[in-house]
Amino acid sequence: MVRSQYSKTEAENIRQQINNAQEELSRINYEKESALTELESIKSNIISARQDLEKITSSRENEEREIESLKAQHEIKKKEILLSKKELEFIETELATVGRTSDTKKIVEAAGAVAASINAKYEAAKKELEIVKVALARTKEEFESTRKELEFLKDKVDAKNIT
Repeated sequence: MVRSQYSKTEAENIRQQINNAQEELSRINYEKESALTELESIKSNIISARQDLEKITSSRENEEREIESLKAQHEIKKKEILLSKKELEFIETELATVGRTSDTKKIVEAAGAVAASINAKYEAAKKELEIVKVALARTKEEFESTRKELEFLKDKVDAKNIT
């Protein structure tokens, strides 16, 4: 029989210390796993928040571009209204004097003013059409980008379903 260098109570104390150390280790491992799970959850929340921020930023930028476009359209319309008011005022004055003096020069000037006004309206409409063309091109680009991304994601999903 082998004799221990420790007495029974010492050996029992050592066993108790070992059991306590194992329980402490189990508790620490449990806390570690809980902390890791919480960390993963926080990382996931951060990723989600970043994606939301990107969406909001993109939306804000789109809205700002839309506002700038609307401001430009507003300015164009304001100028067009101002030109129309001036044209009307000029035509009224010219017609009032034409009736009195029946001067053909005044009639030609009035016709020239009308032509100039129509030309200004044509230029404004041309600028507006250009803005619409640019917006259409941008929309087509966004559509193509989205379509390609959708095809990529479909292919990715199909590849996952195959494997």
